[in-house]
Amino acid sequence: MKNWIQPSLLSLIFLIFIVLPVLLMLNCSGVALDGSSADHCFIYSTLLMRLAIPFFNLLYLSIFTFGIPILLYLSFVIMTMYFIYKMPQFIAEKRMSVGTIILLIVNICLFFVILFFVSDSANCVQFFADILL
Repeated sequence: MKNWIQPSLLSLIFLIFIVLPVLLMLNCSGVALDGSSADHCFIYSTLLMRLAIPFFNLLYLSIFTFGIPILLYLSFVIMTMYFIYKMPQFIAEKRMSVGTIILLIVNICLFFVILFFVSDSANCVQFFADILL
């Protein structure tokens, strides 16, 4: 028996991790590679610009690394949605399989890898640009 909370949580995660970054990036244009500023924003807000810049940096970094950061980000979102989808089953059985625990650990590690890419993405983009160009 499924409740109404589970589908709404899956929808909320999809909106926060997929739709919101796309909307934030569509709002601003002309973002510098170092992530310090944007030339033009439709809705000019410092908060919206500061939220969009890490996603721009993740996108720029993905250009130089064959899309690996975006694939890591998408796998993090998919695994998070999987755990929320399976959570009632885990609670009912009161145990998790070894494979599920390994996936959970990988998901947590992916979160920290993505956090590293986003937090230091300006230096990473400059590093890969210097190597490739």
